[in-house]
Amino acid sequence: SLNLDEMLTNVARQLVEMFEVDHSGMLRFGHDDVEGAVIAEYPPQGAVGLKVPLTDYPLVDRLKAEKKPIAVLDAQKEPIMGDARATMRFLGIRSIVIIPLVVKGKIVGSLSLDSYQPRVFAPDERDLCHIIGNQIAVALDYTHALDLAEANRRQAQTLREIAHILSESLDLDEILPLILEQLQKVLPVDGSSIYLLVEGGIQQKARHSGYNAFSEQQIIPLDNLWGAAEIVRTKSPKLVPDTTQHPGWQTFPNSPIKSWLGVPLSVRGEVVGILNIDGYSPDRFNQAHLELAQAFADQAAIAIHNARLYGQAEKRADLLASVQEIGLGLVS
Repeated sequence: SLNLDEMLTNVARQLVEMFEVDHSGMLRFGHDDVEGAVIAEYPPQGAVGLKVPLTDYPLVDRLKAEKKPIAVLDAQKEPIMGDARATMRFLGIRSIVIIPLVVKGKIVGSLSLDSYQPRVFAPDERDLCHIIGNQIAVALDYTHALDLAEANRRQAQTLREIAHILSESLDLDEILPLILEQLQKVLPVDGSSIYLLVEGGIQQKARHSGYNAFSEQQIIPLDNLWGAAEIVRTKSPKLVPDTTQHPGWQTFPNSPIKSWLGVPLSVRGEVVGILNIDGYSPDRFNQAHLELAQAFADQAAIAIHNARLYGQAEKRADLLASVQEIGLGLVS
């Protein structure tokens, strides 16, 4: 099966039947190994999505060091379970064997066989669990790679569609709101705006919902905005996961902004504007969002540049027409 949830649930069910235990569950470790989350179980007890702390969990440290199954006779009292003892009591689990899920030498999660009554897991059972754990880890890695490839394909398709939509208009006043409208399709945006560089600083040219600290006609000196100044200086995007914790962030009255992502709008290596993306909760955006926002901004910058060129051409054509009319008038 290529459906991860279906596959893991079926595996948990088969393990319950094979080892004649009361419950089986799978835990995926977070990237920072601070906590894990239950991603599958059988029979269902409502534990999927439950967070399990890993920081005060000596068994996890031993699991990482040995990379082989560990059996615990009393998971509710054994000190090696650490803070997870509370979870064991909540789920009613007494005895447990935990199998590491190892991918490319790194433990990415664990598989557990749980018994509501005291139970001793024999060495041959633990050996069999180890083999099964390795197979599950390979399947997890393969399925994750497929999911990632599919997500990248969908993102690329969305960006192509957005590029096509943006190319249909050459009117700058139409393009800027359209850019912000399309941004909603690729990022979890609470508020967004576009600022273009003008003489003396930057000026807001379009906004899509959300909090607004500046009027559209106001020219803001770059020195007054840390984020904008950094983007123009470095020509690279900036991510602030939590604005309340950032020393350079300027908080305006009644502002709901708790996280922020700013991306340069660049044409031929020169920053011409800034795509401003607001989040109303901390950690709204991550590194993946930043990379996607930059890809989107590259498309938007091309559309802005083309609209400007078209506008300049129109003005030049109007000027030439006016000069021609004046010339004809003088001749007559």
